[in-house]
Amino acid sequence: MNVRCLYDGKFMLSESPLWCERTHSLWWVNMVGPSAVYRLPWGQEEPEIFPSSVPVTSIAFSEDNNLLVGTIGGILRLSPSTGKYSSILTFE
Repeated sequence: MNVRCLYDGKFMLSESPLWCERTHSLWWVNMVGPSAVYRLPWGQEEPEIFPSSVPVTSIAFSEDNNLLVGTIGGILRLSPSTGKYSSILTFE
């Protein structure tokens, strides 16, 4: 088996890697400095970056092609087509 690095982002704390079969993309989050959601389509060298104003901790796919994004303050919905976040739930 051959193993290779797909992207060397030099992250301090990367989490939650997910493979999307629909788009053939690898998704993950960077929790600190700067916090963002990343998407790397198979065959590309640079990821698409979705910066977040709050630290992101995890992601999950939704059936409507959006992502559910866990943060330290709640849960957001990320629309990959627009790059916009919207609040779903705020933690107290």
